[in-house]
Amino acid sequence: MSGIVWFLPFAAVAAWSPVAAKLLWHALNLVCLGAGVWLSVKTWEAVRVRAGLPARAWLPMLFAPLLAILLPAQTNFEHQNMNALLLALLAGATWQLTLGSAVGAGILIGTATALKAFPALLILYLAARRYWAAAIAATVSAFLLSIVVPLAVYGTTGFSQLAQDFWRLGNSGWPVRGNNQSLIAAIDLMTLGFSAAGFDVDGVRVAGDAPA
Repeated sequence: MSGIVWFLPFAAVAAWSPVAAKLLWHALNLVCLGAGVWLSVKTWEAVRVRAGLPARAWLPMLFAPLLAILLPAQTNFEHQNMNALLLALLAGATWQLTLGSAVGAGILIGTATALKAFPALLILYLAARRYWAAAIAATVSAFLLSIVVPLAVYGTTGFSQLAQDFWRLGNSGWPVRGNNQSLIAAIDLMTLGFSAAGFDVDGVRVAGDAPA
């Protein structure tokens, strides 16, 4: 629900021009993609030096990760998702951990968790590794951005409505498509195949993809 607060500036631009809002979002995604790759390379370089590993040419190190995420990146931009933003936040968190800033890393992971649920797994990792300062900072940040900020913006009534809408949409079915790269889609593909029947959202039938 904190994502709604995050997207308010884009909604304001969209009220003036939907095309401008989309272009702004794509521009932000490009910046985040570049930042995520750059921070990942910087983190690896710092770890490599500490581990005493030999230096390697920087071009393969820069472009190999890009090749690895080429298809997910294309899907991210096609569907205007926020994965590039999450990449930048999480790459920044690993860089902060490398610098010894546990609180900074935790805040970035908490921000990513507030935007999408799966980065919360990294909080469990931090706890398992006993990075307590980072784990606590991530938990507090996620709570503030997911609960406190929306409450302050929308009030209890608005927040309650958002929670009800979130629960309703979460239980209305899953749009499993052929190019869906989520864990749920992978499980669906391995077990049932992509459903041609689709699913219901508020009584409206949404078609799925036919099995290959």
